[in-house]
Amino acid sequence: MRHPAPDHGYRYCATVRRRSASRRAEFQDAGGTSAVQRTRRDFESELRSALPCIQMPRRCRHQPAGKFHGLEYECLNNGAWYEVDLNTSCIVETRAGLFLSVREPDPDPNGLKGRTLAEISADKIMSRLRLSSEPVQDATCRAVKEEDIVAVKWHPSNDQEAFRYYDVRVVCARRKDHGNDDHDCKCEFILEFCKPSVHLSDEAKAKVPSGTFTTDIGNTCVLPCDDVASHPSVERWLKQVERWRGVKSKHPATTIPDETKQVAQLKLEQASGQPTGAGKQEAIDAQLGTMQTHGCHGGVGGAPAQGGAPTQGGAPTQGGAPTQ
Repeated sequence: MRHPAPDHGYRYCATVRRRSASRRAEFQDAGGTSAVQRTRRDFESELRSALPCIQMPRRCRHQPAGKFHGLEYECLNNGAWYEVDLNTSCIVETRAGLFLSVREPDPDPNGLKGRTLAEISADKIMSRLRLSSEPVQDATCRAVKEEDIVAVKWHPSNDQEAFRYYDVRVVCARRKDHGNDDHDCKCEFILEFCKPSVHLSDEAKAKVPSGTFTTDIGNTCVLPCDDVASHPSVERWLKQVERWRGVKSKHPATTIPDETKQVAQLKLEQASGQPTGAGKQEAIDAQLGTMQTHGCHGGVGGAPAQGGAPTQGGAPTQGGAPTQ
């Protein structure tokens, strides 16, 4: 026998309709507008009035990596700070050890690797890298105070095309009243170049400018307070170094036996027809490197990665980024 359907659904729908009608009556004000509509109208009005005051930041020389900052590295050739390309830079292994290879951006979309601009020892990644500096906005110029360390764009020999970024100390800030729009800041800052880093050689320290000068807010960048160790790229590189060294500890490289050195010396004498003189040890080391590359030596590591051991004090590469 088929039972009739209960009327619980009808009773529930009727109750909801009565409650909705009573709530709409409560929300109506004297003008016939609900509280929700009033809130939305007020919000849209405040948003329209605030739009003209929103300032878009000026283009920074460092593109942020997602929501994180970019990275800068200290050049051992002139003590300036340059941008690190996070897409091409990586950890490489050479015969001298593990290094962070700082490379220029990809020259074309085919994925060809750019030139190596610097090779930073894995033990000095924390001291040679830092988070990218950010340009000071006109509305936040008062954040730059005396005795602060900031980065400034400096043109060597009054060349407006070539420039470098150096750390400077704020000696004095000459404040002037101005608006918050772009290019409104009229303040002047007296800056003094910081002393060269201890990582630099005497030749590189001589290239670091010194003295005081006056500039505006357009050439000044503030340094982030966050630790470079918190950057995701640095965390990834340090983990790669730790993992790489863990593998090396389980499979240490064997030392070159004396008989292998004698064989290399004999080959050099046979090729030249006479015993080697000055530079004998260097030639033997070069011959040993060739033997290792072709499998004559069973040590771990093999041939050095492209770019070889890091060089310091080289000439600047095209584009102003020096090779180290």
